[in-house]
Amino acid sequence: MHILGNMYFLFIFGDNVEERIGHVGFAIMYFVFGLCAAAAQVLSDVSSQMPMVGASGALAGVMGAYMIYFPQSQVRTLFLLPFFIRIVEIPALIYMLFWLAMQFMGVLGSGSGVAFLAHIGGFASGVVFALIHRGLSGTPHRRYYRI
Repeated sequence: MHILGNMYFLFIFGDNVEERIGHVGFAIMYFVFGLCAAAAQVLSDVSSQMPMVGASGALAGVMGAYMIYFPQSQVRTLFLLPFFIRIVEIPALIYMLFWLAMQFMGVLGSGSGVAFLAHIGGFASGVVFALIHRGLSGTPHRRYYRI
């Protein structure tokens, strides 16, 4: 389920970021985000013997970049409460901040085997990259909406 979720998020957010920075830039960026995510996880507990892959952290970096590049784009999401199930559109900024808050909550209640600090480290590297890149390249020429 974790891998399927990663692929779905890559499908939703990756193509717009890739279009913004180009194919080669995206491939390099994805690799670097994975390294940053792994570093964040390893530095949190250097004596850990738990294996880690790192694709989720790289994807979290893409999400962080998406949040900076396209904060006003709308993200459709399933909203579940007892007796209330709806698909709603919310700004990407709100969606990403909620996702990030869930990662911090995961760190506090860790024990699931999920590398939450890798997610946070990857996300942070994506935000930093996009802020620097946006500052160097200017604002996007068009507005993106993602379904």
